[in-house]
Parts: sequence; structure tokens; C-alpha cells
Amino acid sequence: MDFRKGAQRHLPIADRLLAMSRLDADTGCRVWLASKDERGYGQVRHDGTCRKAYKVAWVLEHGPVPAGLELDHLCRNPACINPAHLEPVTHKENMRRGMYGQRMQCPRGHAYDIVRPNGSRWCKQCDATAARRYRAERKAA
Repeated sequence: MDFRKGAQRHLPIADRLLAMSRLDADTGCRVWLASKDERGYGQVRHDGTCRKAYKVAWVLEHGPVPAGLELDHLCRNPACINPAHLEPVTHKENMRRGMYGQRMQCPRGHAYDIVRPNGSRWCKQCDATAARRYRAERKAA
């Protein structure tokens, strides 16, 4: 496939999505092969702007994403543009299912045992350490 700048621009967007991706027979993912952002999500120029390829694929197949929802990759592959691997969910649900929801320990290896009202998770040890540091800095100032 020729991915030189503009080589696929003459094709309709549905054909471009197919031409710039390949089907992974093992997972069923349609993996984006062209430009990707820093997190691995495919990017495609459509209607004069750069858009996420998986969102364009969803809109072509199902129409607009319902208001207040975002698309969750059920396959956990950010390069996948297969609409069957996407599900509209709330942001909170998407975060719960994603990599943040799967982590059981903080970066220092402590168990997450505090859940704040906004859904963020903390460990008691790191939270106590941060509080002590904050009090010490305030006392010194």
C-alpha cells in the first residue's frame, strides 16, 4: 500500500479506511497502518481536519456517537478501527474498563485502597506521605 502524503486522498473515506488498515485474523481487529497519535490511535484526514480513524469508522457504520458518550475499544487495541470492537460508554465507564481500571497498584507498588468521589484511586501510604510533605512545606514557609 502506498502511504505517501496524499496518495489515498482521492478515495472516498470508507475506501481509505479499508486501504489504510488490515484485518488481523487472530483478533478480528482492523488495524490502522497509517498515521497514529502518541497513544497509538489511528489518524485520518477527513473533511479538512485530522480525525481519529476509529471514530470515523464508527460514524460511517452507526452514525454519530450518542451525546454524553465516548467510544470504548473492547479489544483494548487503540489502533483497531473495527466498529464491532467499539461500544459507546460514559467517560467514567471507559476509564474503569481501560488501563487505569486494570491497575491494582500505585506506581510505588502499594495497593489502591482509597477511591475519591471523582473516581480517582490512591493508596493510603502515598496519600499520607503527600499530606506529611505538604504540612512540612507549609510549616517551613
